[in-house]
Amino acid sequence: MTAPSNMVTFRLPEDLTFALDQKVGFDGMRNRSDVIREAVRVYLQQQPTLASMDTVTIAVGSAVKSRLAKLYELRGTTPESAALQGMLEYIDKAIANELSEVDDLLLARLEEKRAETLPRQEYTE
Repeated sequence: MTAPSNMVTFRLPEDLTFALDQKVGFDGMRNRSDVIREAVRVYLQQQPTLASMDTVTIAVGSAVKSRLAKLYELRGTTPESAALQGMLEYIDKAIANELSEVDDLLLARLEEKRAETLPRQEYTE
């Protein structure tokens, strides 16, 4: 039994109506209303829970989708948590690389300055 629903009327430009009709018949979508309900559900689900948060949408192909499904079966890891973990690891690695480059530049500059410094007699005895 389906939950009660409200009728909502709105206008769509022709290009969006055409794109909407292209989705009918796929993934169990029987008509425009099914497509619109799913689109609204996905939109609302993707909204951040806090105002300070952002949402990132990542398009994945069938191969990645299949691998994510296997990961979920094996470890219970959702695609969202896998993507977040991957982003965090990427950011950490990128920052570490940047810091490493800065450290290398500082060490090189230190060696240049050491080479420019003349040893003083009173410190070398």
